[in-house]
Amino acid sequence: FIDPLHAVKMVGLEYLNLVPLTFSFIFIAPSAMMSSVIGIDIIYNGASFMSYYQLILFYVILSPVILYSPLLIFMPKLINAKRNGVLLFGDLLRKHNQDYVKKWIDGKPIQKEPILGALDNSSLADINGSYTPIEEIKLFPVDLKMIIVSVFVNLIPYIPLVFTYYSFSDLFELLIASFMG
Repeated sequence: FIDPLHAVKMVGLEYLNLVPLTFSFIFIAPSAMMSSVIGIDIIYNGASFMSYYQLILFYVILSPVILYSPLLIFMPKLINAKRNGVLLFGDLLRKHNQDYVKKWIDGKPIQKEPILGALDNSSLADINGSYTPIEEIKLFPVDLKMIIVSVFVNLIPYIPLVFTYYSFSDLFELLIASFMG
């Protein structure tokens, strides 16, 4: 169900981001296999971690792209929901605001029943506030936070490999230096 007034700004489709996130955990298995092959090559064949970092980054970045790209099929639904919401609720907002101006600015009595009860400041704030979610509808159906989680989940198996290139004290010093500027 497409709801342009949905609070999460993806018209009720944000739950779809949970599907690729779930498959991100399945992608840990190939990451663990690749990490073990790289680890064996580093330990027994004298390879360097830095010779594999591009391959690791490619896999870790490409897997979320593969997982989340099917969600792009919902972009037209988001675009249509925003367009329809702007048209429908914009018209309602315009009618309400015209009646408000007639009553409070022009001082003319309203002949018909007001759209949202009393035409006062509270009613004006309420109807304008209800239009805000429509303006904020995301046209891109992918949640960036979920992608970041997917990237970090796929990075986990490679963490031990970092210690083949850097010692713990070197990493600690790099971390402190990055925080200090």
